[in-house]
Amino acid sequence: MVVIGENAQNDSTRVLLVEDHASFRQALAFMFEREEEFVVAGEAGTLAEAYEFLREAPDGVDVAIVDLALPDGDGFGLIEDLSSSGGGVTTLVLSASLEPARFAHAVEAGASGVLHKAAAITTSSRR
Repeated sequence: MVVIGENAQNDSTRVLLVEDHASFRQALAFMFEREEEFVVAGEAGTLAEAYEFLREAPDGVDVAIVDLALPDGDGFGLIEDLSSSGGGVTTLVLSASLEPARFAHAVEAGASGVLHKAAAITTSSRR
């Protein structure tokens, strides 16, 4: 688990990245950090790391981006826990899967949306 962005402004959207491929997770974190509205509050490579971060994060998170296929289980339970916690966390799924049933299951668990890992990343033109 990596905790970063501790000195971020309070008005930034705090993001938790839950993705087991470190190079992909770090690239995604880099892209978020380029946008002034976001701060990557933490990174987790497993469900256990994600739950540990959430227990210890003093300010919580606003958005969790969750891979469905993690080394210690699937992300559906985490999505459901975040959705039912009442903390107002928006959960987005990031997946390499092309199975519509998995996407539907994620939305049923409480995910607000699904993004395929093959989708292009764009940033604002101000940078």
